[in-house]
Amino acid sequence: MEYFPDAIVAEFKMQEQLVDGTLKSLCGVFDENMNALKYTLTKNQADFIPTYKFSPTLKPKNIALLKKNLGAKQNETNNADLRFALIEPCLSLNRPSKITFLVQKCFNWIGIGICIK
Repeated sequence: MEYFPDAIVAEFKMQEQLVDGTLKSLCGVFDENMNALKYTLTKNQADFIPTYKFSPTLKPKNIALLKKNLGAKQNETNNADLRFALIEPCLSLNRPSKITFLVQKCFNWIGIGICIK
C-alpha cells in the first residue's frame, strides 16, 4: 500500500475548508435566530407591564381602597401598626419593576418599602 502525504494533506485541507464553511454558515443562522429571539423577548417584556393595585386582603380594615384598588386612604387616627397596605401582583424576581405613587395627602409620616409576604 502506497502513501501519498501531499494528497492526504490536500484532501484534509479541502475537508477542513468545507467544515469551516458549514460552521460559519450555521453560526450565521444561529446568530440571526438569537437576534430574532432577543427582539421577541424584549418586545413581549415591554408588552407585559403589570398593573399594580392595592390588595383588598393585605391591608388592615381601616384603610379604604379607592378607584378600583388603585388608591388607598388611611384615617389620620391610625396608629403605626395599621398604616400598611401591600400591592399585588408580586414584584418579578427576573426583571426590574417600576411603580409610581402619588401622595395626595400625608398625616405626619408616610412609609414606602418592599417586603416579602
